[in-house]
Amino acid sequence: MMEQSLDRLPDKHSLFRSGHTYGNVVLNFQDAASGEFGVYARAFHKAGQALFERMLAKSSYNSLEGCPIIFLYRHALELYLKAIMLHGEAILLMNGKTLIWNRSLLQKHSLLPFFPLLKQTFDAVGWTWELHIEGLRTFEEVEELLRDFETVDHASYTFRYPIDKKDFLCQAFQARNFQERRKDEAKRW
Repeated sequence: MMEQSLDRLPDKHSLFRSGHTYGNVVLNFQDAASGEFGVYARAFHKAGQALFERMLAKSSYNSLEGCPIIFLYRHALELYLKAIMLHGEAILLMNGKTLIWNRSLLQKHSLLPFFPLLKQTFDAVGWTWELHIEGLRTFEEVEELLRDFETVDHASYTFRYPIDKKDFLCQAFQARNFQERRKDEAKRW
């Protein structure tokens, strides 16, 4: 895939042209896109948090308001997993070791294939799992969360479209489950 600077796009792409310094959005600002998965993950995570707080602050809400919120959380989780793999791989390479994984996972949206790699990376690098968030305190709880998402949203379609590629309809979920986890998460961050 050939990269093209937004500054070099024809005038017909005026939506994506930079202008004055205030208001510009700069993508890949570090000129090292593969190192920015964590930065992108945090941006999607914060956006999901903001929308979630806004939704629950109202006396009532439309069920569809939950779809972009859960999508943002799921996408952040996917990007965090990919960031951990890439950073772990870099650390291992510096120590003369190799992380055995298929980099084509970076182009896919499934979450569960990252779980064994997550454990392998933490073990190989010598990291310990120390999250104090209900439901994410242990590797087993992380695996359960990934399985929950995979059951409902295997390829990241459920919260983006009304159907998946096989006309499967979205499922119902309880926003309060996310609210409870959000309270624990807020204490951490």
